[in-house]
Amino acid sequence: MLDSCNVMRGSKSGLETRIRQKHCPTLLDVDGDSCHHVHNAAKTFAAPFSNFLEALFTDIHTDNQWASDQLDYLKIICEFLDVPATNPPRFISHRWLSAYDVGFSTKRMLPALRILYDGFMKKQDQDVYKEVLQDMYREHEVSDQAQRRIELIHKDLCKKAVTDQGKNKKARICQKIWVESRKVDLHLSVYLGVLPILKECHGLSSEYFHIQYNATNQHRGF
Repeated sequence: MLDSCNVMRGSKSGLETRIRQKHCPTLLDVDGDSCHHVHNAAKTFAAPFSNFLEALFTDIHTDNQWASDQLDYLKIICEFLDVPATNPPRFISHRWLSAYDVGFSTKRMLPALRILYDGFMKKQDQDVYKEVLQDMYREHEVSDQAQRRIELIHKDLCKKAVTDQGKNKKARICQKIWVESRKVDLHLSVYLGVLPILKECHGLSSEYFHIQYNATNQHRGF
C-alpha cells in the first residue's frame, strides 16, 4: 500500500522497486493508498447529490463558528430536547468520508438546529411551520417554560446586527432545514447508509496493511 505519488513509483529508484530489490523480492502487487481510493469512491458516490448536504454543513459550521452567544443558545436548546450538544463540525472536502462524520453529528442535532433557526425566518414562514414546530416540542417533551425561554432566545438573536452575507447564509440554512427538510432527511439517510460501508472498507484495508507491514518487519528481524 503506497501513496500514489509519481516520485515514489519510479521504475528505477521508486519505493516499490527498492523494496523488491533489497527487502521483499516476493512482493507481488503494490497498489495506491487505500485512503485515496476510498476518498475517490466517496466523491463519486456524492457527485449526483450536487453538494446539497456539503453546502449545508459548511453554512451551519461557519454561521456558528464565531457566534459564541448563538452557539450557547444552540446548546441550551439541545438541553431542552435532551439531545447531546456539540459544536457544528467542519466539513473538509479533501478528507475522505468527512461527509459521514459531519452528517452523523448534523442528523443528531437537526431538531435543535431547526428550532434555533426558526427564529431567523420571516413571520409568514414561521406561521406556515408553526404546527410542525409544536409537533417537535411535543415529540421531545419540551415544557411550556422551556418554550417561553426559546422565544426569548429568538428575540435576543434577532436583535443582533448581521451582515448581508450572514443574512444570506441564515436564509440558505432556513430554506434547507425547514422548507426542504424532507430532502435533507432523505439525503442524510442515504449518506449515513452508504458511507459507513466505505469507511469499513478503509478500516479493513488499513488493518491488512499493518498486518503485512508487521509481518515484513518480523521477517527482517526488526
